[in-house]
Amino acid sequence: SKKRCASNQELDVTVPKLREIDAKRCWYAVDIEGNLPMTRAVMVPFIRKYGDVWDWKGVVAEIPSEGVVRSYHESAELFIYCGHGAGDKMCETNHFRKYLSCPASLLWGCSSGQLRATGVYDPRGPALHYLLAGAPFVLGNLWDVTDKDIDKLSMECMKRVFDESINSDSESRDISDALKSSRNVCKLKYAVGCAPIIYGLPFKISS
Repeated sequence: SKKRCASNQELDVTVPKLREIDAKRCWYAVDIEGNLPMTRAVMVPFIRKYGDVWDWKGVVAEIPSEGVVRSYHESAELFIYCGHGAGDKMCETNHFRKYLSCPASLLWGCSSGQLRATGVYDPRGPALHYLLAGAPFVLGNLWDVTDKDIDKLSMECMKRVFDESINSDSESRDISDALKSSRNVCKLKYAVGCAPIIYGLPFKISS
């Protein structure tokens, strides 16, 4: 499975903090605009199964204030987002540079990992804002995806990571390995299964 590092600046930010991601320090946002009932119906009970074990914070079907987003981001090591895009309705991602820190992030929304060309300048996108604010990695989709398939893929990927983290006898799981092993659950194996990629350094997630 391939990973992408945006620049040497990203390595300068993340390499000094090389370690595993603590699954206990996670927060999530699901369907913040309240218009994805099918995603909410499957993702909320799935995520809360782990959230109840590790006491995660989260928001469902409401748009948190930027102050809440900043507080949660600065205190978390992992962020899970299931909704439209990369969650721009919560906060402009270019504001992350003002934050003290930014967690590793799983952004399961449409085109959340897409970088857009800006003429002669470097491409831009939410994933780069996360990385340059200190996130060790960002998982995002390169293009638009169908909700059923991406929900299946995201649950399979996170299940592979979090189930092994809960089991103290298992080794922590590399997020890139989990993603690679989860692509085939999609009905549209190329149109949706190949959409998610990882930018940054794919740290292992443990409890």
